[in-house]
Amino acid sequence: MFVGVKAINAYQTAMQEYLDCIEADEIVAVTGMDDADDKAKKKRATMFNKKYNAAVEEMTLVVEQFNVEIRAYKQRSK
Repeated sequence: MFVGVKAINAYQTAMQEYLDCIEADEIVAVTGMDDADDKAKKKRATMFNKKYNAAVEEMTLVVEQFNVEIRAYKQRSK
């Protein structure tokens, strides 16, 4: 179980680095869109939000599943 905890912590760290990276990329991309119309900017923001939210949702689901497994492990250990 300790190996699993280490793995989930590494996963969370990697996912946070990914989120930080896509946020930084988005800032650069939006900065370069000064001449773009509002429709293009809105489309870009929508795509970013979907990508970011999907990553957060995946991370949440993985951690929740791991928590379910930990609870089951603790129940068996009693």
